[in-house]
Amino acid sequence: MNTNKKQVAVFIAVISLTLVGVGIAIFNNFRTEDSDLQDDSQISVPRTDDFNVTQDEVKILEKGYIDIKNFNELSPDSDPLVKQQAKSALFPIATNLKPEKESYSGEIRQDTFFRSQLEDNHFKEKMIIDIPELKQSWGLITLWSRVEDSKHTDSHIYIVCLDKELLKFGEFDCNTIHGKYEDY
Repeated sequence: MNTNKKQVAVFIAVISLTLVGVGIAIFNNFRTEDSDLQDDSQISVPRTDDFNVTQDEVKILEKGYIDIKNFNELSPDSDPLVKQQAKSALFPIATNLKPEKESYSGEIRQDTFFRSQLEDNHFKEKMIIDIPELKQSWGLITLWSRVEDSKHTDSHIYIVCLDKELLKFGEFDCNTIHGKYEDY
């Protein structure tokens, strides 16, 4: 009987430790998501200390952007700050942190720009960006809202991979944390 009690005690201890570990992991995940939300309105260059990136490349990454030629034409009333953030956010991803120059030309593919109004002053824009110089096509999703009586704009920008049938220049090493275009 003592052996059974010891086994039950060990079992309960293992379960308790597992639950504590899961609780800590969930807490850390929520804390990380909260900090991401606070910083999401400002796009910055990804941390480069974990990559083999030279100081010259860091300087280019800080200034770099993808010049999306027809953005203003297709979306004249989108928030200008959101457009600039989108151009800057796409740059380090499309160049894989190895830019050769400060800007590349891109274009929203014909018939791929869609805007929907989610609620008052909240918008979602979805489009495919082709970058001929890099021979890449990317999905770009912006979620943004205007704060009433303010010039402040809240925004979230997602750069996503496309299915191979949507790739204009063929396959390339597409890697983002935001999933696939069709998920949006």
